[in-house]
Amino acid sequence: MKNLAIACVCILVLTTGCRQDAPTPTITAKTDVPKSFKQAWVMSSTWCGEMGVAIALTPDRYYYWFYSDVKLDDEPEYPITGSYSFVDGKLQLNGSNNLYYATNWIVVSNGGRKCLSAERDVGDVARYIIPDTHFDPSRPFENQGTLRAEPTNAPYSSPAAGSNR
Repeated sequence: MKNLAIACVCILVLTTGCRQDAPTPTITAKTDVPKSFKQAWVMSSTWCGEMGVAIALTPDRYYYWFYSDVKLDDEPEYPITGSYSFVDGKLQLNGSNNLYYATNWIVVSNGGRKCLSAERDVGDVARYIIPDTHFDPSRPFENQGTLRAEPTNAPYSSPAAGSNR
């Protein structure tokens, strides 16, 4: 009976797949990416795990890159781009939550830098994304190994809205 149950599960997985129905981005052509940005952040190298997040801003658009050892069936082509806003010390990326590690980022101070923390990760400095002053959109994670969050005892501090540097 146990073998029959295992066989049924395997058949179910093979016929239906193991994916969640996440909406795919509406990208009709390869995204044009600027050569320079107003600000860019990349996930700290202190993050434990095979994952990366990069966010770069122009005055009116964000560009978002992501990688992980967990692959989606319908992996979007990065970067994803859209509009953003700063409200009450938070960066909000306007987009589908299913395609992002997070769409709401709190501006936090770490080692004298204005970093970003996903709302659910506030206080976990290993999960901060760090300003990358040498950000290259053709290789968004090139500097990840040198970007480190500094240990701190303070949970977080949030600057005035609209300030991102």
